[in-house]
Amino acid sequence: MAKHDDVVIDIKAMVEEAVAPEADQCCIYRVPFDIRKLNNEAYTPRVVSIGPFHHNRHDHLRDMERHKLIFCKAFLQRTKTTLATWIPHIQELEPHFRQCYSHALAFSKEELVKIIFVDSGFIFELFLIYYHHEWSHNNNFVLKPWMRTKIEIDLLLLENQLPFFVLDRLFNLSFTSVRE
Repeated sequence: MAKHDDVVIDIKAMVEEAVAPEADQCCIYRVPFDIRKLNNEAYTPRVVSIGPFHHNRHDHLRDMERHKLIFCKAFLQRTKTTLATWIPHIQELEPHFRQCYSHALAFSKEELVKIIFVDSGFIFELFLIYYHHEWSHNNNFVLKPWMRTKIEIDLLLLENQLPFFVLDRLFNLSFTSVRE
């Protein structure tokens, strides 16, 4: 009988932990399986994963992780923003942006904060390089025309997104410190 009680307790705990995303918060969806199976490659990032859905899931995307860190570091240096400026805000927003994704995320809070941190910094630096036409910046292969095109396509993919309110908060934090 003890085994039965243990199973009931385990199942009860699992059910209590299950939290469905609130419909009004969910804004980043997975491509439905029946559509994806027609052409999986059309919905999978080619060179860069953004956000948690494809993070560390495909070997061909892992090489870009180092470049994302380089770009993130460059953005922090450019704007004189510190980790201490961003991290508390990302941690505060974590429960909210976790709810933005249509599927449960297997990442811990700490892992998800790191993903959002690196991906946000990468996107900001990439956009600033575009804005300032700094194509030869560090002679980075990410800025080669053929690679830029692939990155642009990847940034538009449905599953390869960050919630805008996170980007908005971090961008404003970074440029508020520059203006002061």
